[in-house]
Amino acid sequence: MKRFVTLFLIVAAVSAQAQKPELRVGAALSVNQTNNGFPKTGYGGEVVATQGFGQFFRAGIGVQGYNMKEIGFVAPFFGTLGGQAGRFFFHLDPGYLPLSRTFTQNGASVQQQGGFYMGAGVKVDLPYHIYINAQYADFPITFVPGDKTRTSSAVFSLGYAFGGGK
Repeated sequence: MKRFVTLFLIVAAVSAQAQKPELRVGAALSVNQTNNGFPKTGYGGEVVATQGFGQFFRAGIGVQGYNMKEIGFVAPFFGTLGGQAGRFFFHLDPGYLPLSRTFTQNGASVQQQGGFYMGAGVKVDLPYHIYINAQYADFPITFVPGDKTRTSSAVFSLGYAFGGGK
């Protein structure tokens, strides 16, 4: 019994050490597909909070905010789930793009709406708590009246990570 308790305490201590929270704050650049009413680029930032689970897995939530010329301010929010392998964090990012704008096209009023999306990417930890992140997302876009379609976005970010690490 003493061996079991000792082993349990060692495993709990190692697991607790690996479960460090991380808060990332950074600048972000969004490069977008432009055929669906999205501007070519958007500039902004991101805030992402994650928690480690076990030795390799992390999960969390985040928001990115962009000022886009034709649309204005857009702030998709998302969950993130992935695995840490050394300096690399490979992640899936299911999220929601709150977008609702009305514009005139060919004399008719058209509403553009966002929705749920899926993204994926990789974050690389650099020295001094600096990180770079690249991710890709596929967004549903609905035009009312009109069709449902999709657009895509590549996001590149650079920032500072508080906590986390080893």
